[in-house]
Amino acid sequence: MEVLTVFLEEDGNKAETYKKELELLGIKSILFTIPRKWNKASMDLLCEKKYLLLVNNSRLEDESWFFYLSGYLMGKDCAGVIAGEGLKKRSPGSGGWKFIGKLDDFTRYFQLEKAHWDRNEEIRMAGEELSNKGYNLNEDSMVFALFEGDLEAVNLFLTAGFSPEGRDSRGTPLLSIAAGRGFLEIIEVLLKAGAEVDCLSRDRNNTALMDAAAEGRTAAVQMLLDAGAGLEYKSKNGQTAVILAIGQRHVETAVLLLEVGADPLVKDALGMSGAGYAKLFKLDIDESLLEGRGNV
Repeated sequence: MEVLTVFLEEDGNKAETYKKELELLGIKSILFTIPRKWNKASMDLLCEKKYLLLVNNSRLEDESWFFYLSGYLMGKDCAGVIAGEGLKKRSPGSGGWKFIGKLDDFTRYFQLEKAHWDRNEEIRMAGEELSNKGYNLNEDSMVFALFEGDLEAVNLFLTAGFSPEGRDSRGTPLLSIAAGRGFLEIIEVLLKAGAEVDCLSRDRNNTALMDAAAEGRTAAVQMLLDAGAGLEYKSKNGQTAVILAIGQRHVETAVLLLEVGADPLVKDALGMSGAGYAKLFKLDIDESLLEGRGNV
């Protein structure tokens, strides 16, 4: 972020004070003494800047260049601040300016502007990096990056403002895709970015835990459990995470789910429970984990 600090020659000391305050905030300040006669170099410098700081002076309303700068602000994508004590509430031709009298208010204003500027720069730079990597800036490209396990690209999409709760064309949440593929680092990134751990897919009504269980991604299951994933959710076929794990013969994953409290006696739409499938497939699971209060 860079601020062009504009001032009359007699206000050089005031301008230096504001310059130092801006630099303490990590904002570069360029001092620009208003010339007696405007030339092309002066105009070019002005046109390059997004932030214009004008040091308050009692002569402002009597100077033709002040009205010129006011008009410039109204017609350009440029933020203008007049800073200094004794400011009038309204000044002719000053519609494009923000008036700030106290130094504390000045500091707070530019702290917020700096944070906003930095965020926009992050978004812009992330977009450039994604383009350099060959990605388009859309949700489909983010889904593709996730399928490829491209952690760097996923991070860039999140930095660029894309939601961690995006979905693919079938309505499967990004977290579920990452869980099903066992991409632990991407799961961690999505959770930290705010992805809902138990978000349901629209096509199957699965959670990320269920998709991880169905694919035998034991480490991913553990990570999701640590993040608070629920064990009780059912798919459209009535299958829980433990039924899915047992149904796909993923014994290690199933044992983990049973050990943390998954109910082996809940039945799916076919009337079969996890315990029932385990016996049907003759899986090597401790009988004590498959016992429940009702009949299998």
